[in-house]
Amino acid sequence: LSARTYATDDELVLDIDLGDDDGGVERWRVSGGPDGAQAKRVRKKPDLTLDRASLGAIYLGGVRPSSLARAGRLEARNADVLRRADLFFLADRLPHCSTGF
Repeated sequence: LSARTYATDDELVLDIDLGDDDGGVERWRVSGGPDGAQAKRVRKKPDLTLDRASLGAIYLGGVRPSSLARAGRLEARNADVLRRADLFFLADRLPHCSTGF
């Protein structure tokens, strides 16, 4: 979460379902913007709740959080948080695999 830059200066708290057998969840605060980011485990109220697969999709910038929310793959605390997340996770380039299979 701290290895990339983000489109807007913002901070979001993510509840990430690890998908393991014991129902593990990790809560991370991502603070960032165009100049870099930091991620830290926190106990604050989450803005977004999602699983690892959904996090991977929005982290790479190919899917908007609002699309995942409409599909039932992500929950946002409110509509404003979802709008902010859409802007925050925008990427300059969409993910692309140039390797043929």
